[in-house]
Amino acid sequence: MFKRIIYPTDFTETSLKSFSLALDIARVNEAEIIVLYTYRLITGSLEQSNKSKIMFKRDLEAAANRKFEELKSFYPDIENIDHTFLSEVGFVKERLASAVKTFNTDLVVLCENIQRKLLEWDLSDDKSLSVFHCPVMLVPSTQELVKH
Repeated sequence: MFKRIIYPTDFTETSLKSFSLALDIARVNEAEIIVLYTYRLITGSLEQSNKSKIMFKRDLEAAANRKFEELKSFYPDIENIDHTFLSEVGFVKERLASAVKTFNTDLVVLCENIQRKLLEWDLSDDKSLSVFHCPVMLVPSTQELVKH
């Protein structure tokens, strides 16, 4: 039924707990899972040069890749599932909408933290989730962590 699933994450405990559900859906459907991490490129100082901003971005990307590798070590069976990790600069709403379109996604799986971030951007009701043009599964924070 689903061929491509996007799972946006912020690598918080809530996000990691609901990842197991997204992974199970990908496994059952033999689907690709795309894990999307977004971040803001705010250096905090107007005095920093472009070079230091580039280094700041590289540091953030490296940290995100380390977090994804940690996630993979907790869910080793992810290696048996087609998967992609995206780490992108921007607001989660905009990057998620773009990724859904770019990857022709069949399902978006959202944890509560990401849901809250979307609410901050006026995605305050179920109808506004239609911006993603595919089904959206909302996972409550009470989802139990299942180690595979």
